[in-house]
Amino acid sequence: MPEGAYTDQDLYRFNDYRLTDAGHQAVARELQRRRQDVSDAVIGAVFPGLALAAVDEPRKRAIADPCAG
Repeated sequence: MPEGAYTDQDLYRFNDYRLTDAGHQAVARELQRRRQDVSDAVIGAVFPGLALAAVDEPRKRAIADPCAG
């Protein structure tokens, strides 16, 4: 790949790429976060009166207002 700014043509020519371990981990974290967001929305919709004493604040907000995510 040439150094500096890349054009669309430069990027289309480059097709032998691989994800690094850090990239795989980042993708895994993002997929897990998305699954948790969906789960939180379902839990909040199905069990609106759920006791949330042991749950952290971001999760409490996600469960309390499933449409906010």
